[in-house]
Amino acid sequence: MLKKIRNNIVSITIRRILALLSPTEKRRGLRMVFATMLGALLDVAGLAFMVPVMLVATDPEYIQKSNAMRWVQETSGFTDYPSFMMFLGATLLVVFLIKNSIALLIHYSHSNFSFSVATSVAHRQFIKYYQKGFQFFKSTNSAEIINNIINVPTLFASGVLISAINFVAETMIMVFIITGIAIIDTALFCAVMGVLIPSGIVIYNSSKNKLYHLGQEQIKLTRTNLSRLNQSIFGYVDVKLTGQEQHFLNTYIESQRKLNENQKIRYLISLIPTRGLEVIAILGIVVIFAYTFYFSSDQNQLFGFIALFAAAFFRVLPSMNRLLNALMGMKNHSITLNILEDGGLPNELEKFDVTPIPFHDNIEFRDISFSYNKAEIPAVRNLSFTVLKGEKIGIIGESGSGKTTLVNLLLRFLEEEKGGIYIDGVKLTKENTPGWRAIVGYVQQRVYLMDATIRENVAFGEKPEKIDSKRLEWAMKQAKLWDFVSTLKETMYTRIGENGQQLSGGQQQRVGIARALYWNSEVLIFDEATSSLDNETETAITESIEGIASGQTIFVIAHRITTLKHCDRILEIKHGQLVGEWQYADLIQNIL
Repeated sequence: MLKKIRNNIVSITIRRILALLSPTEKRRGLRMVFATMLGALLDVAGLAFMVPVMLVATDPEYIQKSNAMRWVQETSGFTDYPSFMMFLGATLLVVFLIKNSIALLIHYSHSNFSFSVATSVAHRQFIKYYQKGFQFFKSTNSAEIINNIINVPTLFASGVLISAINFVAETMIMVFIITGIAIIDTALFCAVMGVLIPSGIVIYNSSKNKLYHLGQEQIKLTRTNLSRLNQSIFGYVDVKLTGQEQHFLNTYIESQRKLNENQKIRYLISLIPTRGLEVIAILGIVVIFAYTFYFSSDQNQLFGFIALFAAAFFRVLPSMNRLLNALMGMKNHSITLNILEDGGLPNELEKFDVTPIPFHDNIEFRDISFSYNKAEIPAVRNLSFTVLKGEKIGIIGESGSGKTTLVNLLLRFLEEEKGGIYIDGVKLTKENTPGWRAIVGYVQQRVYLMDATIRENVAFGEKPEKIDSKRLEWAMKQAKLWDFVSTLKETMYTRIGENGQQLSGGQQQRVGIARALYWNSEVLIFDEATSSLDNETETAITESIEGIASGQTIFVIAHRITTLKHCDRILEIKHGQLVGEWQYADLIQNIL
């Protein structure tokens, strides 16, 4: 018996919820339990007051039969029956107004608690995924990550947490009310329980498995929808050029149709408790009617019993309905618990010392090797070379030669399996990586630009009020961006649209260069930064790189040899190994 209790859905769900909550949230949850108990007691008090009013309404002689009711009449001063009934009705209205006002405050506290937990869980989900690392983001569909950070915490709060709170609340209310009914009238207690228990079991068992599968399907369909919508939006140019608008529209609408179908079925199932219990309650009253007319000798007494039965169901029915809906909600959204539990929920980002690492002499790559997913052929193999501070180093090689892997190792998005990268003799590790990144600037082929102002994009991530205007202007002048910005009506406060749509390719690259310089980067990495530009713009960007103030150590990864003409040395990578070291003039002659 104990094992069955521990393994039922409510017990399991509550244990899983508690495992996800922080200590502070658990304490707040305990306060919610006490508030729920208060609400349950008020509901019982409301019903306890309602029952004698119903008895007086059906049997005026009950006033004289009940010492308490006789005392109320004498105290109130309403001696005639009609005026006394109006007094009781008005009092009942006031009692229920107060009771329901307090109940609304309690439900507000439930909602406030649940959705503050949703915010906390979303925060922790963000941390969890951000700490999974570079390869996770490269191998996982972005729609899945977005869905799990944005939608899953909200579904957890609305579908699981609130359902669990409501279940506890309604269980307490049901226990108090049914106990009160048992004390007042044993026959009424038996009648209510005889209707509620079998009907509740039948209603829940008829839909619980369907709800679980619907919940799983909802998560998958939401993720698919996001993915297909992303494809349509970010692939707009290709969609239009290939004339595939109808295809992408159809795939999205089909997914959306399935999601709406899922929502429709879930909505219909949610109506089953309300409609089913109402029918069963009326069935109970019909049975009592039949017994009254055909088998009872005291019909007046049974009519009073019917009134009590109806009064009891007036309060018990909504509680039973909400209790069943809470059970269904937990079953429906239990898939969210699986997602949140996968990898746990860290409370905060890993903290490391972000003091810039000292860099005075050289960067040394010592016998580095790295393989993706334990592949037999390493992407980088036994790679060794040294770069002096202030050097401009070009890196060339065919696609797949290991250039990008080398950059990601240098940026510490990947960690070598063998060997190491040393800064002035100090090996780069997980602990000193933030300090290393504090002095590294990275400009990739497609610079990531926010839908914000030029100012905010250059000072990426800096709070607007903390942006250093002098350093910002210096960085833009170094990147040859200042003259262009000065011609704009709103200058650096001009918004550039999503992904920098309002800027040309060259201007976008200059924003990326200015960003790297704004953060006082001592090491600059240009990863195919000009490969998508026309020759004229490429030349201008190359001159911008050359014009950067001396002192920075620069890595330029390129396909076009002309991009490397200002480099001190050019390293050639092939099959993950260093196969040559060139001067620009020698490389040009060798190619010719």
